[in-house]
Amino acid sequence: MKRIRLDTVDSTMKYLACHEVVACEDSFVLVTAEQQTEGRGQQGTSWESERGKNLLFSIRLDRPPLKSDRLFLLSEANALALVETLDEYAEGFSIKWPNDIYFEDKKISGTLVQHTFQGVAVAHTIVGVGLNVNQTVFKSDAPNPVSLINIIGREVERERLLSAYLERFEAYLQMLSNDRCEALHQRYLRRLYRLGEWADYRDAQGCFRAQIVDVEHAGTLVVALPDGAQRRYAFKEVQYE
Repeated sequence: MKRIRLDTVDSTMKYLACHEVVACEDSFVLVTAEQQTEGRGQQGTSWESERGKNLLFSIRLDRPPLKSDRLFLLSEANALALVETLDEYAEGFSIKWPNDIYFEDKKISGTLVQHTFQGVAVAHTIVGVGLNVNQTVFKSDAPNPVSLINIIGREVERERLLSAYLERFEAYLQMLSNDRCEALHQRYLRRLYRLGEWADYRDAQGCFRAQIVDVEHAGTLVVALPDGAQRRYAFKEVQYE
């Protein structure tokens, strides 16, 4: 693994996409930063992070060992590594589809995943993570942020947290390399936020009540309605109420 430590950067994901970094020979490159000036969340939102308080990092994987229709398993591997690392500090963490990490009903971590293709093959994948660690106050209009210090009441050593995550993430990548995809997928399903619970959702047609019953290998969310019918949604096609 090659690690690049940055003080301030616009985005660790953007940094990994630059020519000089992509050209290096390492198949696993980690970029960490103390501060991001253009950190992004899902759906084009910004990611608030106080300087030196949280974990801001991106990983570039060259030639991930998956076919293009199963790339969502990389998101599952990352989410599992994050949620299981946080399990060491408290109970109540879960994975909100597709790959946010929640503590009860509050968001502690977000992930963006980008793939670059050469023809039909995946050339490399970049996984960008923001994890709230020691920030106590959030000033943006994000509806439900929380940090580890908010939860456990004490500061956490960020490098120790990162090392624990990396160990788990690499172990899950090895599972994928060994074709243990279904075992990983089942672990992901068991940690899903709201799995099997009746709750309100919203799609293009309006609000409805449903329960999450599955996530397909391509990342499609499957929900069941009270009448037994099922609906399938790609990312951004449905919202949690």
